[in-house]
Amino acid sequence: MGRQERPPGTGGLLVVIIGNEPSGYSGYTAWTDTTKNTIGKLRNAGIENALMVDAPNWGQDWSNTMRSNAASVFAADPRRNTIFSIHMYGVYDTAAEVQDYLNHFVENGLPVTGGEFGDNHSDGNPDENAIMATAPSLRVGYLATWGNRFLNGANGISTTSTRATIYGGGDTGGTAPNGYPYCANGTASDPDPDPDGWGWGWGWGWENNRSCVVRGSAADH
Repeated sequence: MGRQERPPGTGGLLVVIIGNEPSGYSGYTAWTDTTKNTIGKLRNAGIENALMVDAPNWGQDWSNTMRSNAASVFAADPRRNTIFSIHMYGVYDTAAEVQDYLNHFVENGLPVTGGEFGDNHSDGNPDENAIMATAPSLRVGYLATWGNRFLNGANGISTTSTRATIYGGGDTGGTAPNGYPYCANGTASDPDPDPDGWGWGWGWGWENNRSCVVRGSAADH
């Protein structure tokens, strides 16, 4: 998920997820009313946290039920603090499908996240490259269900995210102007921070089997 400042009165940083992949192959026409009713019950019970709702159809919304009714569901939350979660597997096997779905929410001012996706699935092969490229371009968060590609590949977490300051270190994440990633561990990743005349040092570090740049160093250009 992208970094976000805490708005006043959000009830903390804990997100409450309402169900997981509800209404699989049937019953999804009831998703809208069921979700509105659940949101109302949680708010009436004093839950002030952000709420996240999964799409029907095992989270993939191939019926476009969530897409078509998201605005009314969002309006049903008196706190206007509901996030829509789309799970992208075989239904989203082309860049056009990924872009069309996410753009619909962004263009209508509705908060959405790629709540789950992977590099392959029993119902088809999702276009993970499109998902990972489209989401950050729209400033949309996402969660993946597998490892190295998600973390270190193109548009991966190591190059698109910034560590929250509450975890220490304010110089982590992102990419330097020269195209290299910033060192997640800052100066601790530079074995020779002093210029030595041999091409090492000057703010260059080594993490995850590749070079990285210490933010604010001579190499940060």
